Amino acid sequence: MYNILVVDDTEINLLMTERLLEGTPVSLDTATGGEGALAYLKQKAYDLCLFDYQMPGMSGIELLNAMRELDGINSDCKVVAMTGTEDDNAADFFLDLGFDEFLRKPIKKEDLFLILFEMLNDPVFDEGSFEISAEELEKIPVKIRDIEEIDFVTGVKNAGSSADFVSAIKIFCKAINKTADEIERAFNNGDMKNYTIKVHGLKSTARMVGAFDVSELAASLEEESKSIEPHDLNEDTKKLLSLYRGLQQKIKDALSDGHKDEAQKKRIDDAYSTLKDYADTEDYDLIELILGAMEDYDMPPEDADRFERIRKSLLTFDFEAIRNTLKEV
Repeated sequence: MYNILVVDDTEINLLMTERLLEGTPVSLDTATGGEGALAYLKQKAYDLCLFDYQMPGMSGIELLNAMRELDGINSDCKVVAMTGTEDDNAADFFLDLGFDEFLRKPIKKEDLFLILFEMLNDPVFDEGSFEISAEELEKIPVKIRDIEEIDFVTGVKNAGSSADFVSAIKIFCKAINKTADEIERAFNNGDMKNYTIKVHGLKSTARMVGAFDVSELAASLEEESKSIEPHDLNEDTKKLLSLYRGLQQKIKDALSDGHKDEAQKKRIDDAYSTLKDYADTEDYDLIELILGAMEDYDMPPEDADRFERIRKSLLTFDFEAIRNTLKEV
């Protein structure tokens, strides 16, 4: 059994790596940042590490240097850089930095297995070319296949199977609000370092699921952000966010189940009705109880926004604001 550590600040990348390695002799640990990775590296010996090169906080090269400075059980561990770059000279660049190899994102199964075969010298990873059959593609729900902005064939090839692609597209969809808000906030605050990191991450995750329009625009903005004044990126940033956010409802509709949607709507409506009663009596504890019960519930964006505004109003005991919010329903 091989011990492998994968470090990436994007959840979908970690999940897909886990899925691609299912059924192989690999014990996988994952971390979303350098601090968490170093905690693993101090305690456990690894046969191979994969570090995302561009991460907020501690970058991949900073993590590599910190790992080498530990001079412990992983001092000789091989490290592969994961990157979204298309630069033909990437191999020389990463080798010069001290990495043993590099892997382009989005990670494809054949590329990952080739790296493992080379780094671990184990024929179990020598599976050659990975082809996706027509039968496998037909397992993708028709509504997903009909989304024009997503190349589902590429998505399935990147994920390794139809089931894993559907899982990936669900995670991609769930992350849209948070990621789009982070990009918008960084841009509006003039924080171009984090803006560049976030659009870089979006470039890779969008390409992974086959959302090429979003990926290509994010890639363009990533490059332009390094040399162009922020105000000149304003229109293209708005275009990216509009395109990206627009995918959310399309994916949700494609994945929707009529009976499930009906049950979901009833639960949300019941919560609103109960909240109205408690808002009238200004019962803080019971309102908090209802909000807590709905906290991890997957709901449409407009409802999620409404519940969030109610939660913020409750923190300041502004029951009038809560009642006004509930009048929208």
